[in-house]
Amino acid sequence: MMEKPLDEGIKVEVMFHVGSCTVRSKAVVLFPMWATQGCLQPFEFTDLADEDRSKLETDLQKYLDQAANQHS
Repeated sequence: MMEKPLDEGIKVEVMFHVGSCTVRSKAVVLFPMWATQGCLQPFEFTDLADEDRSKLETDLQKYLDQAANQHS
């Protein structure tokens, strides 16, 4: 969560870790979403490699499957 949003359209490089996957890619900042204590800053990948996209999709699906199993 960010205290102050970035301007929409700014080109950035994002890096984050999900499961066994570390993603580092260029992105463009989208319109911020205000939250209770700051804002969430969405972004859109502009050059996510196919291999990174596949790893990210696999790890995110594992999290979704775990969450669904916990609520069943």
